[in-house]
Amino acid sequence: LPNADGTSGQVLRTDGAGNLSWATTSLQYFTEARNNTAPNATVPVHQFAASGTETNIDLALTPKGTGALTAQMADGTIAGGNKRGQYSLDLQRFRNAATQVGSGDYSTLVGGARNTTSGYGSSIIGGANNTASGGFSVVAGGEDNTAGGDHSAIPGGRGLTLSGQGSFGFLGGNSGANNMTITTTNTSVFGNTDLWLANNDNTPRSLRFYEQYNTAGAFPSGTNFVGFRAPNSIAADVTWTLPNADGTNGQVLQTNGSGTLSWTTPGSPVLTKYQTETTGSFGADVNNYAISTAATHYRISATSAINLTGIDATASGDGRMIILTNVSTFAITLKHQDAGSLSQNRFLFPGPSPADIVLAANGSVTLIYDTTSGAWRLLSNN
Repeated sequence: LPNADGTSGQVLRTDGAGNLSWATTSLQYFTEARNNTAPNATVPVHQFAASGTETNIDLALTPKGTGALTAQMADGTIAGGNKRGQYSLDLQRFRNAATQVGSGDYSTLVGGARNTTSGYGSSIIGGANNTASGGFSVVAGGEDNTAGGDHSAIPGGRGLTLSGQGSFGFLGGNSGANNMTITTTNTSVFGNTDLWLANNDNTPRSLRFYEQYNTAGAFPSGTNFVGFRAPNSIAADVTWTLPNADGTNGQVLQTNGSGTLSWTTPGSPVLTKYQTETTGSFGADVNNYAISTAATHYRISATSAINLTGIDATASGDGRMIILTNVSTFAITLKHQDAGSLSQNRFLFPGPSPADIVLAANGSVTLIYDTTSGAWRLLSNN
């Protein structure tokens, strides 16, 4: 035994050869400290610092076997929470239910309050009242979010539930009364928020839609896409509002000049490159002459002098232009407002006393359809 008493708190230590001495207990590679001065006067700080001669020392807190690493001891109550999952990390210290812990095997619960990582390999970084119950699901933060589908992820926001696997989402603009649940798989959703494709490097970015592709590895690897991109310079902000339903076959989108788009049936376009069509020869007067919609220039002919009283306008929208050329040696007379044709198919020529137009050999006339007048009007004649 030692030959004198030790100081308060000392313990007997053996040298392995039967000799005992008084010694002060301490960890060999750590230093304890306490600080209760400002700003720690009200809540003191106890420090547990790694010690050694090296400049940098790593610190490892290593559970044994499949044990979890936790900030509090599980006790089945609100204070300590339920048992944690195997190999889990749970550093959260505040909860209002014993189930709000890192109960999933291999799960990670970094902090926040009232969060639960119950899914296998699930993770929550922070926030409050969040749940990651899907396998390998993630909630980075926010409030009242649930990543319930396997491999689902929520970066933040409030009140979003993703129950479909492989989905991603963010819900903004929610005070708690507009929670949202998405059950569809493999879906990205951005709720109550605008999506900006911004730039500050003088290069507008594009929204791309890639063609089908089924090979793993590097992407796009030659895969083609279609996309949209803003022009380099925009005079003023504009948002286009789409129609609330699909249009009919052949309709096109038109704007009202204030950003509202609607479907409309276009008139036949004015072509810069004319398509020519040669018709058969007329042997008698022609009423309601039917023309195709494919051509703009029509080469007509006759076996004798005949009258043409009108052209069928059924397939001709407002502003459609056509050219008629007489390729025969006989005159073809276009009759002004002749009753031989239906009123909507007739010619309406200019002047107080409109005259018929005679197409001599190799003569041409250019006509345009006017839906307001319901007739073909003259543009030029030679």
